Amino acid sequence: MSLREVIDALDDSKVRAFSVPEWEDVQLYLRTLTTGELAALSRHFSTDEKDIGNLARLACAGLCDEAGNRLYKDNEWQKLAAKSFSAIKKIAEAVQEHNGLTEGDIDEAAGN
Repeated sequence: MSLREVIDALDDSKVRAFSVPEWEDVQLYLRTLTTGELAALSRHFSTDEKDIGNLARLACAGLCDEAGNRLYKDNEWQKLAAKSFSAIKKIAEAVQEHNGLTEGDIDEAAGN
């Protein structure tokens, strides 16, 4: 098998259990985002630092079931935007951490 075939066959995605106190007994799971997903997501980030929709978009992209299957499609982020700011902020921050993203990476993706 060639090196390219080895790389192409790799499954480097990881799923991590997570919870937020605001949602008491709900077990959440976070997934690794692909580079392509991050690129697509960054096109939708607002350049306005105060746009909390960015948090909901990031949470939407990172939430999954135990097997790593996304819970929400990209265009369903508004459903999470209707949830408590505190919970969504914690989820978005956990997605950032799980994917090795810094605040600077997010700002850069948003064009700030």
